[in-house]
Amino acid sequence: MSNHAAWMTHRSMTADPSVKAQKLKPGTVKRIFEFARPYRTSILIFLGTVVVDAALVVTTPLLLLRLIDDGVIPKNGTLITKLAILVGLLAIADAAMSMLGRYFSSRIGEGLIYDLR
Repeated sequence: MSNHAAWMTHRSMTADPSVKAQKLKPGTVKRIFEFARPYRTSILIFLGTVVVDAALVVTTPLLLLRLIDDGVIPKNGTLITKLAILVGLLAIADAAMSMLGRYFSSRIGEGLIYDLR
């Protein structure tokens, strides 16, 4: 999940010295949490999908390493088949987690925008 636009916005804001010198007013963080309160469950689910998605992304190269070292080099066809199927299933799970994460991210973001109006 890439958010290049948000990063560029953050970067442009930190480049401006007047923005860098700006301090948060007392109570700002508390107000932010008050707006986020109705979305607690969605935020927790979103964070869960991010963690699971990150684990899936890390797992795939490790399985490919095992597939090559323990399957291809010793010519173990059974292990190659099992690990290839597992890598395919992980790719499907990764896509599902990405979609779920995007859904909850949009739901939270659009809900907050609606509430701020």
